[in-house]
Amino acid sequence: MAYDRANHRLVLFGGTDGGYLGDTWTLNLTENAWRNVTPASSPPGRTGHSMVYDRSRGLVVLFGGRNGGGYLNDTWAYDTAKNTWTQIATPVAPGARECTPPPTTLRTTSRSCSAAPTAATRAQAGPSRPKRDFAHRANSSPSPATTGGRRTSGR
Repeated sequence: MAYDRANHRLVLFGGTDGGYLGDTWTLNLTENAWRNVTPASSPPGRTGHSMVYDRSRGLVVLFGGRNGGGYLNDTWAYDTAKNTWTQIATPVAPGARECTPPPTTLRTTSRSCSAAPTAATRAQAGPSRPKRDFAHRANSSPSPATTGGRRTSGR
């Protein structure tokens, strides 16, 4: 999900309901109304992808994820005003991966991405796949877990 600042819309693509969804929805924040926008073409259905708004181009950019065929490393751009998805061909791309959503706390923001397993990583890691954790603290104050449950000043 990403917020399109120019068009004042929240854009949602895909997800899962037991299968892999490939639908595009926008939330008009002025009217508080969701709309299934059904563009002529879309990325393949997926879950675990990343989306961000590119302010300089006025596009929502989607990367990676996972579907029934495995991990993905494709890149797509969505133009909210024109209701079009366009695949972006790049000469080099990051490896295929899926990302998990950030935790739902106000104090911590993080995103954890799992790279697609390769023969080398499967041999090293055994049955579990390697994780790349891109977590950071939104606030530099220590958490209760790191202070023995005591609250620290400044809160």
